[in-house]
Amino acid sequence: TKSDGNAMDLCFATHLDSRKVKHIKKNPEVHLTLGVDSMDEMGNYLQIQGKAKVSTDAKLKKEKWTDDLKNYFKGNEDPNYAIVKVEPYRIEYVTMEKTEVWEG
Repeated sequence: TKSDGNAMDLCFATHLDSRKVKHIKKNPEVHLTLGVDSMDEMGNYLQIQGKAKVSTDAKLKKEKWTDDLKNYFKGNEDPNYAIVKVEPYRIEYVTMEKTEVWEG
């Protein structure tokens, strides 16, 4: 992200009153899986393990704001608009042939 200079961090918007935010506050350990449409048809996919933090920092919210978020929030100052930042410590790229792992 631009705010802290760590290019590996993942950020996404969420509602501050969401179940996801409550879960992260109880346990910041998260796993993200990308590229799986169906458990029946597993192909190549990416698995990311990391620590998540929920932020309501005004600077970060403004930096991450896009017009696409207007469908969900009143603006970057909306009190229910928050950013989840995931700091990965393990990334796996899995194919049918091999698995590549990055650990930081």
